[in-house]
Amino acid sequence: MKFLTFLEKGEERSGIQTTRPGSGAQIIIDISLAVSLLRSERSRLWWITGWRGPWGGWTAPESVIDIARYGKTAVVALEELEKIFWQYARSADGLKAEGALRNPAAITWLPPIPEPPAVFFFHNNSTTCLQVQFKGMGRRQVFHTRTRPLTSLVGHHDFIPTDEEGFVKTDLELGFVSGPPAHAVPEEKIMDHVFGYTICTDGAQNLYRKKHLERSETHRMDHKRAVAGCGKAMDACGAFGPVIVTADELGDPTDLKGAISVNDIPRAHMGTSGYLDTVPEIMEYFSRIMTVQPGTIFAMGAAGFDGFPMVAELRQPGRTIVQLELDRIGKLENTLAYPDEPEGKALSGKSPYAWRRNKLRLQPDRLAGLEPGDIPGKTRQLWATTFNHGNNPEDKIPAPYLYPRSSLHPAFNPIRLPKPCRTARISVQLAVVVGPDIIYRADRAEVSGALLGHAILVGVQDLGVADGFPKDPTEASTMFAYHMACFGDGYHRMGSVAPSDAAGDLFEGEIALEIDGIGRAEAQVSDYACDPADIVEWITMGITLLPADIVSLGASKAVLDVPLSEGARTERKLKAIIGNLAPIETVLVDERDPNYSEWGGLRI
Repeated sequence: MKFLTFLEKGEERSGIQTTRPGSGAQIIIDISLAVSLLRSERSRLWWITGWRGPWGGWTAPESVIDIARYGKTAVVALEELEKIFWQYARSADGLKAEGALRNPAAITWLPPIPEPPAVFFFHNNSTTCLQVQFKGMGRRQVFHTRTRPLTSLVGHHDFIPTDEEGFVKTDLELGFVSGPPAHAVPEEKIMDHVFGYTICTDGAQNLYRKKHLERSETHRMDHKRAVAGCGKAMDACGAFGPVIVTADELGDPTDLKGAISVNDIPRAHMGTSGYLDTVPEIMEYFSRIMTVQPGTIFAMGAAGFDGFPMVAELRQPGRTIVQLELDRIGKLENTLAYPDEPEGKALSGKSPYAWRRNKLRLQPDRLAGLEPGDIPGKTRQLWATTFNHGNNPEDKIPAPYLYPRSSLHPAFNPIRLPKPCRTARISVQLAVVVGPDIIYRADRAEVSGALLGHAILVGVQDLGVADGFPKDPTEASTMFAYHMACFGDGYHRMGSVAPSDAAGDLFEGEIALEIDGIGRAEAQVSDYACDPADIVEWITMGITLLPADIVSLGASKAVLDVPLSEGARTERKLKAIIGNLAPIETVLVDERDPNYSEWGGLRI
């Protein structure tokens, strides 16, 4: 089956893209309308005895995520629903059935999952890259994983903005979508947690690279990764869709042929057989380091040559439409918005994310009445800064990274170190929270007034995830492993938020971490090289921060390692302190198993 999300009268609707019987024409069934129609008609039609999905009898799923959550069970139920629907249209009331049908050419397409739990995308995952572009680099053993924010996501027929020079990168990637929650799933069952496949755009601009070069001629390794990551996280650069094709319908994902075209002029071809890492390998690995939530998107990277930028010289007369096509999935089309065109002019200086919502007549992304107690419950994105210390000029350049929402839990819940975790590194971090309005292109002087407040964040790193990088021939693997070590469920714990005017002069404050039986570590807030205004200003140059988003200054120097030891489950009291902010006092529950051997042959 092929599932999609479309917009109608300001409401997100879930649909099935299918073929109209008899004509062969493509048509979309509005799932909710089809369920309502058949439910209302079942009493007068003797052959409709009932229909039930995992959501209940004659109850429609709330969204495509709600379908993915139940995997095969949901697909079988919706196949039966479609069968009943066409029977009704043929033998009962075809005109009435038309009310639940939509013309694919007339709808407003959204990303198939408008707000996925996380979007992971991979770098250096192609045999072509390894053999042609990056000769001598060596086969990396650590996944090179980046994350996309919600603000970067657009769908079929949406606009993708170029920079002021008419540049944007638009590579073709196979994406797969997770189904039922997956945690520590063995290899033989992992494909039960892969729901389906889609087309992803590896969009990017050069803004952050240019800004970094203006400030420094050298690049720390974390800066190299962060500059590229932010360039790919920019608003409206992450198109995907048009549909999600279920795993049973697509079949083997390693034999797909793909093509990139511009206004129907071929530009490049690729094949998914060129991927270094397979779908089950990626899914199994991530289910070990975190619980993969339903609807999570994994973009597998360029399968062929990596890098097909649109530059001004490639601009086409009239509209310039980039077309990405993959066998058995379909074609994803996006129009480029150049700065001298109407859309580009309308975008000038504005948040592309907010502009798109306004264009689609969606409600403004504002959380009126946002209160400190709403955090982290209403938080959708967590940014943290890496290696935020030092006195060199380049240390004043932030290196932010986006972590999955599932890694963020309230502080009052115990912090659990799961069985696969090895040595755990615990850090205390100062964090700020975005207020009720979005922030885009913030001026330093405006940042404080746009914040809800400050809070303590406790971060956990599983050093077992990162231990593989010394053996990796690729230097960049160090940073990718560093970040994936923080992906675990609840590895970031958010304390109570204090309004900025009640937090005092935090940069004169002390930081401390105490763990019973381990010790105490101390630091100063003034040890941080970049302050909140530095980081928020940097992120929002091209990325919109949403209300209730959290931006951490990163690990302070108050850090303690909790080594793996023999013995039974233990509980240790943990206390984190920063200035006069409300401390975090919780329990560190150690459930690690030194004999845990489920990693098998997975690359860590």
